[in-house]
Amino acid sequence: MNITVQHLDTTGAIHQRTFRMSRLAFAKHLAIAGQGYAPTPQKIFRTIGMFCHYSYYMQRRAFNNDRFSEPPQGLSDPTEKGQFSTLVGKAIADFLSKRIDHSLFTVNYEAAMRLHGHKLTGNRPDLIAYAPNGVFALEAKGRHQTNPGSMLAHKSQAKSGPINVNFSVACVSYNLFQRVTCNYYDPFNDNVPYDNISLAALSRNYYQGLAEFLDQKTF
Repeated sequence: MNITVQHLDTTGAIHQRTFRMSRLAFAKHLAIAGQGYAPTPQKIFRTIGMFCHYSYYMQRRAFNNDRFSEPPQGLSDPTEKGQFSTLVGKAIADFLSKRIDHSLFTVNYEAAMRLHGHKLTGNRPDLIAYAPNGVFALEAKGRHQTNPGSMLAHKSQAKSGPINVNFSVACVSYNLFQRVTCNYYDPFNDNVPYDNISLAALSRNYYQGLAEFLDQKTF
C-alpha cells in the first residue's frame, strides 16, 4: 500500500509525501501501536491475531491498490468497521511517527498518565511517542469518510492532556476504503524540557520484554 501523506512540518511548510507499507508491516503496527513495542512473544501472537481477525479488511488486491477492503455483505458489521477504522488510524500514526519523526516506540497516552500519577480526567490525545529528539503526543484518527474533518480540532486534541511534550502531532487517515490518504500535522511547542524520566521508565519495560524470549516454557 502506498499512503499519500500531506505533511505540515514544524516550520509551517507543507510537503506531499508517499510512504510504502506492506501488509505485514501494517499488521505489526495494528498490533503494537500504543503497546510500547516490548518485543515479547505476546506481541507476535497479537500481530497474528490482528491479521487473522481483520483479514477481510486487508485483502491483497485492495491493499495493493492503496485501500482497505470490506467484508462480504452477509458479514457486514458497521461496529466492527468503525473499530477497524479507529485501529487503522493508530496503526498509521504509529508507522508515520517512526518514518517522519523517528520515534522509538509509542504508548497509550492514558498509560503515560498513570505512570506520571495524573488523574484520568479531561481531554487527551491517543498516543505519546518517544524519539531521540523529544517526546511528542499523537492524536490518531481513522475515518472512512472522504475528508479528514477539522484539522484545527484534531490539532487542539493533540495538544490537550497534562503531560509536557516537545511537540504534538495530529495524524488523520481518511478515505480508507477508496484510497488511503493521511494528514500529518506537526505543531511545535517551545521550551519544554526533554522528559528523560518517563523515557527511562518506559525503556526499562521495553528491554524487560526481551527476557520472555528466553523462557523455555514458551519457546
